[in-house]
Amino acid sequence: MEKSRLAQAREKLGWTQEKLAAKSGVARVHIASLENNPEANPTKSTMKKIATAIGMKAGDIFFT
Repeated sequence: MEKSRLAQAREKLGWTQEKLAAKSGVARVHIASLENNPEANPTKSTMKKIATAIGMKAGDIFFT
């Protein structure tokens, strides 16, 4: 199975899910769910928090 763009971006930074959770304020279990469930539908707020923490645009992480 191909890794999600979220997982790829996080791993490129060398971050664990725990570190991304701490930097973004989004729970680690929610990050894991977003990485492992292609049908996940995060809120705009969640996408923005994660994208800001990673330093990317939300669209580049969550949309094809």
